Amino acid sequence: MSTSAYRRCRREQRAWRFRHFMTDPGTYRYGATVLAASTVLSSLWLAVIR
Repeated sequence: MSTSAYRRCRREQRAWRFRHFMTDPGTYRYGATVLAASTVLSSLWLAVIR
């Protein structure tokens, strides 16, 4: 397998993974969870340092 073909294959694989990641509902659930957790933690942290 030539290097350029290998690289193209890898790029297509990465593009597919990215598309799959963007269309997966679990991704958004995870993102929302992380966002909520960071918001809660930052508000707690502000309450502590005040």
